Amino acid sequence: MFEELSIFMIAGTDTTSGLLQIMIYFLGENPHVWTKLREVVNQTIKSDADITYENLKNLHYIEWIQHESLRLGGPTLGMLLRKATKDHILKNIPIAKGTGLIINDLPNQCSEQYFKDPYEFRPERWE
Repeated sequence: MFEELSIFMIAGTDTTSGLLQIMIYFLGENPHVWTKLREVVNQTIKSDADITYENLKNLHYIEWIQHESLRLGGPTLGMLLRKATKDHILKNIPIAKGTGLIINDLPNQCSEQYFKDPYEFRPERWE
């Protein structure tokens, strides 16, 4: 029981702290994004009474920063762990059902095939 609880706690806190670290890094490297974020928050939250679930839910710019930070910073765990659900052939390599896979998705996240100017931090691309 303790092992399961500790895995649950680490999975929740480690990934969250990793995301926050990546976001703070990119906000520090992109002061124009930080300035826009402050403007968006100040327009929505003018007093303590404005701190409501609905107002926080409508701060989409923060969500865009989160997505862009994860795209450029990579997954907070560094890799995706998956298990093949069926037999498959990937680039002439047979993968049997049940095979454990470790996937590095960073090459896709920084590919010009999927993102214009892939190494530029632009939260607006998630609009």
